[in-house]
Amino acid sequence: MQSFTHEIGSFGRLFVEMQRKRHLADYDPDVRFKKSDVVGDIDRVEDIVTSFNAATASDRRAFGIYVLLVRRQSR
Repeated sequence: MQSFTHEIGSFGRLFVEMQRKRHLADYDPDVRFKKSDVVGDIDRVEDIVTSFNAATASDRRAFGIYVLLVRRQSR
């Protein structure tokens, strides 16, 4: 993930991981999640979002632009 700060990179990686789990939950009828794992994921997301929000506005903006432009260019 480009050369973003630790806070931004952690947010991006966790977003991808949580999106993968969401797709499993939505589309795989055989998948099961333990409540303790889900609670742990929620705690991680809250921590990472707090860190992301602590990043500078310019870093967050650059990340948003990167996500919008790079994703579209690769299609």
